[in-house]
Amino acid sequence: MNANTKLEITSQQELEELIAKEKDAISNDKELKKRFAKLDKLIQKNITVRDFEAYLQNHEELLVRLGNIPAFKEDVWN
Repeated sequence: MNANTKLEITSQQELEELIAKEKDAISNDKELKKRFAKLDKLIQKNITVRDFEAYLQNHEELLVRLGNIPAFKEDVWN
């Protein structure tokens, strides 16, 4: 899927098919797999980061907020 292309989804089935197609494209991308393996190795090396990863897996709603670290820090510390 191209971010510059507008696509109108008109049914639940179309959405599910698009999601499945994108997941397949991601999981079959060799370069992405290589990068993920490298990142996973770094995560698993450090127990604190490993614990943080486990926490994020149980609190996926935080992932969006981590896209803006300064705003996230402000929310957490204020």
